[in-house]
Amino acid sequence: MVAYNDIARLEQVSQQWLSPTYDELGISTIQLEQILADSTADCSSSFDGAQQGETTGKALGFRLTLQGQDGHPIKVLHEDKTVPGSRNCPISYSLSESYTFTPDGKAGVVVVLVQRFSQGFEGRDRRFLAVTGQVH
Repeated sequence: MVAYNDIARLEQVSQQWLSPTYDELGISTIQLEQILADSTADCSSSFDGAQQGETTGKALGFRLTLQGQDGHPIKVLHEDKTVPGSRNCPISYSLSESYTFTPDGKAGVVVVLVQRFSQGFEGRDRRFLAVTGQVH
């Protein structure tokens, strides 16, 4: 159980990469990068001064990359082109956990839970996005 005042602390210690503890799919690391993407909502007020470039019509999005045992990228699992307004102008993202599964005779799949932090009505808000995809 996470108390409301723990959300800011969770955001501060958030992870930008995960190493699956057991993986039969050849993934050594899942890496998250925060990127600027087009937005259906005006999120320009959610950026601090550290953001580079023009932020009008933009929101903070993310890219998930799967890396192999050799350290080279296997696949970009997800990359935001447009951030939907339902994400409520994200302030940051981080990785929570991942799961892999290989059905008999089929390509392996991966599920990555991404935490999305935004400013809610009464303070920080933390929600989860599940990103899924085939590995090969």
